Amino acid sequence: MNNAIKAASRKFVNSIDWKLLVFLLLFLNVKLIVKLAAVILAYVFRPGFSLGIKKTDRAIPLFYFLLIVIACFNFLLFKDFTNLHYDIVFITGIGFWLLCLLAVNQVRIAAMQNPPEKTHNTLLVFFITNCVASFIRLATIILDAGALNPYRYQGMYQKYFIGTGDLIRGITFDTSTTNAVICAAGVVYFLCRKQALMTLLCMATLLLTGSNFTNLALIAVMIYLFAFRSDRLQKSLMVICCMLLVVFMAKISPQNDTYATGIIKKLFSKNNYPGLSASNTSKQITAEPTDPEAEKKAFAKHYLDSISMLLAKLEAKSAQSPDEVAVGGTVPVFSERPEIPQPSIHSQPFQRKKDTLTEQRVLINYIQHSEPANNKVSAFPEKYPGKLISFIQTGNYFKLHPGKMLTGNGMGKFSSKLAFRATALNISGGYPSRFSYVNNDFRDNHLATFLNFFSKDAEMHSVVNTPNSVYNQLMGEYGLMGIAAFVFAYIFYWIGRFKKGGFGFPLLLLLCAIFFVDYWFEQLSIVVLFELMMFLDIKEEKTAQRTKAMTWKDQVLQY
Repeated sequence: MNNAIKAASRKFVNSIDWKLLVFLLLFLNVKLIVKLAAVILAYVFRPGFSLGIKKTDRAIPLFYFLLIVIACFNFLLFKDFTNLHYDIVFITGIGFWLLCLLAVNQVRIAAMQNPPEKTHNTLLVFFITNCVASFIRLATIILDAGALNPYRYQGMYQKYFIGTGDLIRGITFDTSTTNAVICAAGVVYFLCRKQALMTLLCMATLLLTGSNFTNLALIAVMIYLFAFRSDRLQKSLMVICCMLLVVFMAKISPQNDTYATGIIKKLFSKNNYPGLSASNTSKQITAEPTDPEAEKKAFAKHYLDSISMLLAKLEAKSAQSPDEVAVGGTVPVFSERPEIPQPSIHSQPFQRKKDTLTEQRVLINYIQHSEPANNKVSAFPEKYPGKLISFIQTGNYFKLHPGKMLTGNGMGKFSSKLAFRATALNISGGYPSRFSYVNNDFRDNHLATFLNFFSKDAEMHSVVNTPNSVYNQLMGEYGLMGIAAFVFAYIFYWIGRFKKGGFGFPLLLLLCAIFFVDYWFEQLSIVVLFELMMFLDIKEEKTAQRTKAMTWKDQVLQY
């Protein structure tokens, strides 16, 4: 028996591509230095490179190369090389795109060299590891809060409560949105492969993150699968996943449901009050810090009042019950067991602190000194979320500057993770302040939008209020040529290679929806995971075609 277990364990260990697994775990880590180490180690152990110029399974998308070409063209066209600070931004941006190139090539090599089952097993281990890490994090939160459901626990100044999902970051230690997208990809991948247990595990982990937009994107993909590409088992799994979502929103985290529906109601309301500009946000969030001594006195007063009320209630009941038996004629015996009074949910420990955070003070200070064109933000109705405002800003910008519509405003100069990083405000990673760079067009549009929402109360700090989006980045910084490169050299690259009925196309649909949320290419994380699974779908198609082309004698000999 022991020998059989050892043999099975050894067989499973050998069926995993450990080089690929280590690369995924390191490259998806939030730290940039870890990502660099992942790429270097990957090419030490698995070298090779091929651009997507020819339509073969050894090629990678030409999209990345084209964006570098467009960026270099803009660099020369606008004579940006005369500005030392922008030179550093430009070199940094080229470095990001080169890392994307190297990463996609690495997962392409792994997917094409390995038998499909080996890559499947590697992905299985990766997703299990991420789910386990997420549930361990939830367990630590439960222990810290002392509440089985921290999503409804309002104590500790609402340390968790509606923000619990933001702390479920998974194995990457990145944002909870990154973890949510990884789990959503897992749901689609395992659903298409009819692996029920892993589908439900990934769905449960996704719900823990509380990512409303990711849930919405996943539901949209499920509707497509339910209508056109699913059997009875898959339809049943999708129904169960939707039921889990309903239960989570209704019972486990109802305040998250309230928040999401509130945004939708606000967006479609008839009130069009003008938004508040970022210039006066400092007046809104400078709440006085809580006095610890006052808190203690208030809590003690509430406790004593509760004791008095309880005793009065018990004495009243005793007077109304002549059948009660007295011991020694002095101490009444009550029919109900006295309860220890609990602190009021309306007291300070159950209310969220609204002190001005350090990060907000930095933004306010920047607003006061840089004076961005806040009128462009305050002109929009208050009900508009930052994401919608940012898309409108992009359209308005090109109406005023039609000459830049073809190739965009230039890399790092309108809307990108690089543009935010270069401000040296630690918004999207560290950057040396002495070399900070902020283009006026970026400052007066998407940066102004970000400052308008994120210098306010923490309730405004949501994905729906960030200008972050791959589509804004492509249009704003690379223009129509960037959009064309994305459609013809990226989207069509994958569509022309997917097998019929595989998991590649549903994953691509999900990825296109997720591109509305953040600058995912520059994030250097989830795009690589999607690309690995889509390359795997292509590999399975190639393997099936070769098997079909083999004669029966060749198949017997191979067996």
